[in-house]
Amino acid sequence: MTFKDDGRDGSEAKYDRESFSKLLFQVPISEMKFLSKLAFLCNIAYGIYLRRYYGLDLIASSLETKAEATSSSKAKLEEFGSEKAMGFERKHHRIHSSKDQLLSMAAHQSFHSSPFEWIICDDPIRHTRIFVIQGPDSLTSWWRVLFFHPTKFEGKLDVFVHKGMYEAAKVIYEKVIPHVVDFLQTHGEHARFQFTGHSLGGSIAVLVSLMLLIRNVVRCSMVEPVVTFGSPFVLCGGRKLLDELTLDDAQIYNVIMHGDIVPRGFSCNIPGFLISILKLFKRSLHSHPCLNENKFMYSPLGELLILPTKCKIITWASIASSWDCFLCFRHHRM
Repeated sequence: MTFKDDGRDGSEAKYDRESFSKLLFQVPISEMKFLSKLAFLCNIAYGIYLRRYYGLDLIASSLETKAEATSSSKAKLEEFGSEKAMGFERKHHRIHSSKDQLLSMAAHQSFHSSPFEWIICDDPIRHTRIFVIQGPDSLTSWWRVLFFHPTKFEGKLDVFVHKGMYEAAKVIYEKVIPHVVDFLQTHGEHARFQFTGHSLGGSIAVLVSLMLLIRNVVRCSMVEPVVTFGSPFVLCGGRKLLDELTLDDAQIYNVIMHGDIVPRGFSCNIPGFLISILKLFKRSLHSHPCLNENKFMYSPLGELLILPTKCKIITWASIASSWDCFLCFRHHRM
């Protein structure tokens, strides 16, 4: 296998099985336990069926938020309809029809404004509020992937982001920011925040955490390392951003299965002919630094932890019973 060198001379670093294995080491069992807990939370984001687990308290979820919004819209529309109906019996049918249409539109917008579901839970012992973002499970969420062209991230001149993921992150940011502020007011200097997610949800988790830091909502010391599971990289120039925030690679842990193609979706070498075709459709790609210099859309960011295919980790109990099953860390600057 080959990797692009960090320099601009276009050279490539080549690795065989033996040389690449020297970049790996076994992850401590304590860290495995921590990753297992976050993996569990990412899993239940697809179907919340427990109020308490691992000593965590469920605070909010996107499903509950949407249900409340729909219920509120319905109540207001019914009130509006009843008031208008008084004294206008001959217009009752028209008002009723209009009310149903407005209700349908409100419900549709409420359910589809954020195609990615999320949950929020608290770890009272660590004074940590955990934000878990689900990966895509509908055509609406997968549709965001098609908007892969770059746009500036938070106004940064030299940092670019996947437009579809950025738009989704901004929607989720507005939904969760009240829960961030509330936790800060309750715990003050002791407040800590943890972001995690699966697939595209992990990519969004990285963006939302960085947005909180860039917008000075929280300090860097308050944000625990982001942990993603099988998530693609969606930033170009992210290393400069981490340097600006005085953060290192350990701020982001990318857990992947060996052989999983999703994390490499936007970070694999793109053939020259395909680059030419892409530039025909998107003018913004003509000046995209990652594409022009490295022949991929977005660069890897953070530490990479690899789960061998022989390991089938579901719960902490299964980890503890398989001492030869460890995540491996690729000791390589992203």
